[in-house]
Amino acid sequence: MVAEALIGAYHSRYGKTPCPKQLEKLLYYAEGHHLATTGTPLFDEDIQAWEQGPVCPKVLPVYGGVKKYDPIPLPKIIPALHKTAIASIVIAVALFGKLDADIIGEKTHTEAPYAQTWDGGLGKNKVIPEQTMREFFKTHEIVTTPMTIIDDKSLISQGVAIEQSDVVADYLRAHPHLEPFLNELIQRAQTEIAGAKEITVEVYQDPEIDHRYLNVLVRQAECTELGTALDIIWENTFNTLKPNLMNGTVNLMTDFCPPKTVAA
Repeated sequence: MVAEALIGAYHSRYGKTPCPKQLEKLLYYAEGHHLATTGTPLFDEDIQAWEQGPVCPKVLPVYGGVKKYDPIPLPKIIPALHKTAIASIVIAVALFGKLDADIIGEKTHTEAPYAQTWDGGLGKNKVIPEQTMREFFKTHEIVTTPMTIIDDKSLISQGVAIEQSDVVADYLRAHPHLEPFLNELIQRAQTEIAGAKEITVEVYQDPEIDHRYLNVLVRQAECTELGTALDIIWENTFNTLKPNLMNGTVNLMTDFCPPKTVAA
């Protein structure tokens, strides 16, 4: 289930799926993050020290028959996981998913959990101890790096305006499971809404109840059918990703005002 969810998160962020080697290493990093931040494993299966790096043998059926550097088919069903599991997956994908398969593999080779277990080949196929990973990852960049969408896959680089970016970043750190949904909504709005448009992301505080949520605000000079088009995009994206909106919400909307600045 975790492997399928990671493939889905990767596809949502990068528009493609990882190859088997990338999947194995991203699972290792997601597991390390979860162990360090919650004290518990992300999944029950062991991670072993193989010659090519950390590997979870029981995940092999997920990509059986797929060559090491070929993209894994997107699962037909992306499972729903607990928010802490989603957070670990999203952070691993965001931080290391952009790395080439060989580069991420080399990175794992230099780190203590694998290097100590592998022990120059003497520990071939041995299980990497959870406690070793838990202690190592407490000070690892995957835990210490502030997680925000304002990175190289940022909203800014996509031509999206952010109102009070620190507030938006804090909201997403508190609700990391919403990031794939947010990114997909924005990408679809950019590609499916024809013509020039302005997209802004903001955290909105409901004045009547103690509730905050993310607004993705889309503006066009000619916006007669814009509201209907945005409703369709939101519904289709929700049905595809099935995010948990019981804890945090993302709206896709327009206020029917003209753009302040216009980006194609």
